[in-house]
Amino acid sequence: MLFKLLTPAACVLFCLFASACKEGKKPSVRSGPELEQRGDGLTYEPGASAPFTGTQRGYAKESRALIHACEYANGQKHGFERRWFKDNPAQMAKQIVWVKGEPAFYFEWWPNGNMKQLASQRDGSEHERENIAHGAYVKWFEDGRIKFRANYNENFRWYGNVLDYDDNGELMWDAVFHHGKYQSGHHPPDYKP
Repeated sequence: MLFKLLTPAACVLFCLFASACKEGKKPSVRSGPELEQRGDGLTYEPGASAPFTGTQRGYAKESRALIHACEYANGQKHGFERRWFKDNPAQMAKQIVWVKGEPAFYFEWWPNGNMKQLASQRDGSEHERENIAHGAYVKWFEDGRIKFRANYNENFRWYGNVLDYDDNGELMWDAVFHHGKYQSGHHPPDYKP
């Protein structure tokens, strides 16, 4: 009995969708919701009394492909913030993992799909930066070779082994640091330990 009732309803929904799609028409897609940050540092929908919880999405105007999505909980970014390449919305460009308004991990890809950057992060306002690396930070050349690899301590200083190549692929650093101070290893010729 239920199947007999669902069949006419499914046909009506299919016809409505099909009529919206014929002659090149696409179903309506809207970005949003609009959000604002208030004096308490939390994010709200305009006119709302409670901080925003949900996902804000952004779509490309022409293709209507999803190009940005950011999750919020109680007015703070919490969860995933993702961006896709506008000219290739199937390929993710960036992803940040947020925990109660604080950045935790940052991922970035080259347009060819190879990894570009990976970093554990935290708020960088004390260093006059939006976010800073804290812990592991790795960068790659577009062809997949390592460009930079280091660990940062809580004071945004190198510690442990640091490997760094210039844009031409020439080795600059393959050295050991302790609390941001050079200890040993290869360094650029103009560096004076």
